[in-house]
Amino acid sequence: FNKNQLDLAISDARRRQDQETAAKKEAQELQDKVKLLTTEVQRLEESAQPFDADLTAARAQRDEAKEQQRRSEQQASEEARLWRGHKERFDSVHKKVAAHMRSGAESMLQKAEEKVKEVQRLIQENKAEGERLDATAKDAQRA
Repeated sequence: FNKNQLDLAISDARRRQDQETAAKKEAQELQDKVKLLTTEVQRLEESAQPFDADLTAARAQRDEAKEQQRRSEQQASEEARLWRGHKERFDSVHKKVAAHMRSGAESMLQKAEEKVKEVQRLIQENKAEGERLDATAKDAQRA
């Protein structure tokens, strides 16, 4: 080798080493981002648990409201038999109360379901971003 060839070989080796160092740095940054996103996904999954509990509670309230309505209707039938003169007024009030209870429970259930869907959407977005970054990190490590 002459001096120019040796200088070119050294320069080429340094350039390759710099590229490898940069690729390793980028891969490490991507791995750090994946770790952060994984942590965020776990946090979101944990934060979804209260919404699941809210959904369960709303369903229980809805079921209880339906059971109360069933019991109320049964009681109303018996009272109507005993108090024929007050039947029309009683039925009107009873129906309004039952409808209000059912409407409130259904509204709570709908809101809880919407919250759960939003959290699940965010979890999916973060998982997809994590997978994309993971794939990019793997590509960078291969380079």
